[in-house]
Amino acid sequence: MADYQTVYFESAGVPSTGLAPTWNSLYDVSDGSAYTQPAISEIGGGWYKYTLDPADFVHVAGVVDGGAALANADRYKVQEVRYSSLSQKEHKDIVVVPVYDEDTATITFTAFMLVNGERVTTGLTSITLVGYDEDHVQQFSESASSFTNGVAILSTNDPTITKNKGYYIQATVVTDLGTYVGLVSYLALE
Repeated sequence: MADYQTVYFESAGVPSTGLAPTWNSLYDVSDGSAYTQPAISEIGGGWYKYTLDPADFVHVAGVVDGGAALANADRYKVQEVRYSSLSQKEHKDIVVVPVYDEDTATITFTAFMLVNGERVTTGLTSITLVGYDEDHVQQFSESASSFTNGVAILSTNDPTITKNKGYYIQATVVTDLGTYVGLVSYLALE
C-alpha cells in the first residue's frame, strides 16, 4: 500500500507553488545504498507529495531540491521516512495510571505504552514522569528503566502532595526506535 509523504516549500515566508521538485539524493539508511527516487507532485499552497511503499524499506533519508527559482536556504529540504514496529504510521499512546495514598503522601504510577492498542513489551529503554501543579511548577520527577512485560512501576513520596490539588503529568518514553513525549494525564487529588 502506498503511503504519501509531504514536503513544503516557501520563499521569504510565502508558499512556493508551480515548482517541479526533484530528488538531490535518497538513500536506504540501513546500508547507504541509493534508493529509487519517487516522483514528486504538487498538492497546492506550497505543499508537494511523493509516495513510498513501506513494504519496500525500513528507513530512507534524502534531500528534495525545490529548484533554482528558490534561494538556497529555501531550496533544499531534508526528508527522512522510517517504518518499524513503532513507526510514524502507527497510533501511539502512553498510559499512566496513578494511585494516591493519602496516609503516606505517595503516588504510585503504573505506566506503559500502546501501539495501535497493543501494549509494547520489547524495545523499551526508560520512562520518565514529571508532575506539574496547576501553577505549572514542577512538583516531582521520577524515572524507571525496568519493565515487566512492558509495564513500569514508579512512585513519588512528597509531603507537599496534598488533597484538593491537581497535577499535570508529562511522560517521556525512550525506546530503541525513538523518544515519545506526551501530556498523559491530569491527576486530581480529592
